[in-house]
Amino acid sequence: MAKTTFGTIDDYIAVQPEKAQPVLRRLRAILRKALPNAEEAISYSIPALKIDKRVVLFFAAWKEHYSLYPSSRRLEAAFKKELAPYDANGKGTIRFPLAAPIPATLIADIAKFRAREAAAHVAKRAAAREKASVRRKAKSSVGTLLRVVIVGVLIGCATSAPAQERPGPAVEFAVGQLAFPDETVVTEGMVGGAARFYLMPRLSVGPEVAFIQGDEHSHLMLTGNLTFDLMDRVNGSPRVLTPFVVAGGGLFRTEQSFPFDNFSSSEGAFTGGGGVRVKVGDRVYAGAEVRVGWETHIRYNGMLGVHLGR
Repeated sequence: MAKTTFGTIDDYIAVQPEKAQPVLRRLRAILRKALPNAEEAISYSIPALKIDKRVVLFFAAWKEHYSLYPSSRRLEAAFKKELAPYDANGKGTIRFPLAAPIPATLIADIAKFRAREAAAHVAKRAAAREKASVRRKAKSSVGTLLRVVIVGVLIGCATSAPAQERPGPAVEFAVGQLAFPDETVVTEGMVGGAARFYLMPRLSVGPEVAFIQGDEHSHLMLTGNLTFDLMDRVNGSPRVLTPFVVAGGGLFRTEQSFPFDNFSSSEGAFTGGGGVRVKVGDRVYAGAEVRVGWETHIRYNGMLGVHLGR
């Protein structure tokens, strides 16, 4: 069956059941008074109120109830006591019985809360876009230079490698934190993994992936790294302590969650720093490292690795 399309809110109210029509008219008046700057509209075939062309609140009538939505967890937490007599199920909809008195004050407060949420969403999303744009421009030349340097080092090392046996590959698992400078320092947890393939006895290359979880957002960092051990092996085996430096470049992707939609951005990334590996078995090692990178951060983590060859 085709969905009915309405031109105005009056058209919508006119086709609703008789017992719902006075409730909808009263509800509409409450919302218009609470949000005097809002624009009325029909969206998804139901009444809506928009501010700056963005829907703040929908309302609709059903057989035995009328609804307001979308509802957020913050909203339901803020009005937990007031919403107790009604059906606020945590799924984005608040239902009020048609037969019950209209809670005018509560509905007006909900509308104002939703307007503040929507305004905060717009401001936060704009700030995220601006921040991503500035970062892309600021690091473009740095990322290009870093890639050129890494490629040059790899070519030089590959062509000048001495004729001696190289260590086998290694895989690593890392857990730590990234500290991002903002208005204050924001610390976010990180897990990641890497593989290293030796081009020379002390020089290895390989991919690394790191997942960083923040408050309502996450980052995924993918890089190709160049690692240089600062001390030779002893008789073909790793030392008990092996300090190293590492540098790499790649991709930094951000996913930001908002009440209505998501924002994502991708930009170039680089990472650089150093640490130490500690031999704990024939093939197993632990370690710690500190790095700096782009998006601007300081990373500190522990690691556990396994040599897959000699």
